[in-house]
Amino acid sequence: MNILASGIVALTLVLMTVSCSSHTFPNSGPAAPCLEYKVGARGEPLGTVPGGSDLFTAPVWLFHHKLKLPLPVPLKAYVCPDEVAFAAKVDRIAGVGAYGDWRQPPTGVATEAGLILRGDHLSRMDAAGCAGIIAHELTHISHQTLAARRQDRAPSWILEGHAEVVRFRVLDLAGYRTYDQSRAEVLRSIGTSRRLPNLRALEKAKDWWVDSLPQSEAMYGEAFLAVEWLTERYGTAKLVEFLTRLRLGDADHREHWGKVFPIPYEYFLDEFSYRLKSLGRRDESPSNLVHVGT
Repeated sequence: MNILASGIVALTLVLMTVSCSSHTFPNSGPAAPCLEYKVGARGEPLGTVPGGSDLFTAPVWLFHHKLKLPLPVPLKAYVCPDEVAFAAKVDRIAGVGAYGDWRQPPTGVATEAGLILRGDHLSRMDAAGCAGIIAHELTHISHQTLAARRQDRAPSWILEGHAEVVRFRVLDLAGYRTYDQSRAEVLRSIGTSRRLPNLRALEKAKDWWVDSLPQSEAMYGEAFLAVEWLTERYGTAKLVEFLTRLRLGDADHREHWGKVFPIPYEYFLDEFSYRLKSLGRRDESPSNLVHVGT
C-alpha cells in the first residue's frame, strides 16, 4: 500500500467512527427530496452536497482496496429523508409498485442507479449500524457489476449470505467488532429460532418476504453460514467466478455452479443441512424446515 492510500484509509476509518446520529442531512423534512452523493474509487466525495459523504468513504475504499470487489465508479448513493421520499425514489428507479413488494420497510436497497437509503433510519443508528447497512447493500451493487445485472439468476441465499459475509468483514476491518463476534451473534440468532427454512426454500427473492424480524435475522444468518462454508471450502475467488458466469447466456444457476464448483449444487445443499445439525439443528425430513432442539 502506498503512502497516499495509507493516509486515505486511516482518515476514512476515523470518519466512520462518528455516530450516524451526528449527521444532519440537508433539506430534511416533509416533501424534501432525496440527496445524491457520489463517491470515487478511493472513497473520496465527488459531489457537492454537504454532509453524509463520509458515511460511504470507508466502505467504498475497503471494497476497492481490501475486499477486491468491483463497484461502479463513481458510486451513487441517494439518502432520502423519510419513507414517502424513499418509496418514491425506489419506484422511480425500479418501477412503479416496486416499493410495495416489501413487508417490512427497508433501510436501504441496491438498485442499478446506486444505493437508496433512509436518512431518518440512519440518523438513529450508531456508526457500526450504518457501516453494516451500507456494506451489505454495496455487496449487492457489486453483484450487479459482476453479473452484468443478471445477479437475480443466482439463488438468493448466495446473494444475501455473501452480503452478510462482506458486512462482517467490513465491520472487522473498520474496527467496530471482530468477524468472530459477528459470527457468534449469528449463531445466537439462529439458536432463538424454532424453525429455519431449508436453503432450497431461499432461492427466490420473494422467499425472503417475512413478517417476523427474528425469523428474518435467522434466515440471513443461515445464508451467511452457508456462504461462509462454501468459501472456506473452495475460496472466495470461486464464488466471484460463479457470479461472473451469470452474465453468460440463459443457463440455470445449477449449470453455472457445475462449471465452477467440484461438488454438485444439490449435494452441497444436503451437506449444509447436515452441517447445521452440528450447530444444534435437526432436519425434519421430508418437510422443508430445519427445526431447533428436540
